[in-house]
Amino acid sequence: MVDKTGSEKQTPTNPSSPRDEDPEDRIFRALSESGEGVPTGTVVPLTEEEARARDKRNIFIALGVTAFVVVVFLTTVLRLVQNIEAGR
Repeated sequence: MVDKTGSEKQTPTNPSSPRDEDPEDRIFRALSESGEGVPTGTVVPLTEEEARARDKRNIFIALGVTAFVVVVFLTTVLRLVQNIEAGR
């Protein structure tokens, strides 16, 4: 950063207190310094056991989502029927 006189202004890398820093800056810095989620271009192949576990997990997630949709649908239909009958 350059100030009005043209000399480079030194900014502190570590504020005196974590509360002096913007929370979004702290989150961004923590994520960027950890290196997680940064694409490296390397692909790690799954073992047969890991692939089976992933497939099993995906099936259970799909069944759970389907069951939730069915429960919401049936609840909606029952409430509509109750409201229609109450209006008669």
